[in-house]
Amino acid sequence: MAFYLGYQYMTPALSLGNITVQNAGADNGTSDIAIIKMDDSGQFYWIENIGSMDNEAINAVTILNSGKMMVAGTFSGFDLMLGSNLLKMNIHQSVICLLVLLICRWFDAC
Repeated sequence: MAFYLGYQYMTPALSLGNITVQNAGADNGTSDIAIIKMDDSGQFYWIENIGSMDNEAINAVTILNSGKMMVAGTFSGFDLMLGSNLLKMNIHQSVICLLVLLICRWFDAC
């Protein structure tokens, strides 16, 4: 059985087991979101980072009947990294946006 966790962190990197993700805004002291998949014995399958040069916060993670993961939270900034994919905001100022994502669209890991 797999478990999914959402975690907000402010450290330069997050390491769990032998997997490490980097905070996109670590030089600015900002927070990123880590989405974590692990089994019931505590083994980590994968960790994906959602981050920008500004702050991200996670409020909820749920698994849909289709098996896809939905994440809700907020982010601020111009560009948001979803793993290795860039979501570019076409705006002229940093704003706080509602983040609702079907994660499997960007992360081919579900």
